[in-house]
Amino acid sequence: MSTPAERSRAYRDRKRGGAPRQPQPCGTLAAYRRHERAQEAPCQACKAAHAEHQRALYAKRKGR
Repeated sequence: MSTPAERSRAYRDRKRGGAPRQPQPCGTLAAYRRHERAQEAPCQACKAAHAEHQRALYAKRKGR
């Protein structure tokens, strides 16, 4: 039996008419969030990507 998320993903793929999406490689913010959704510890590359993203947000908020 498939989960609701799997059924939704399969439906989106059929409607789009293309191949299933490929996950972003580790070392990106998307991969960091994928680790979080899976409730697993993020790898070092993903931690670095998240830290860089947070630094950029902070700098933007502070007007730097």
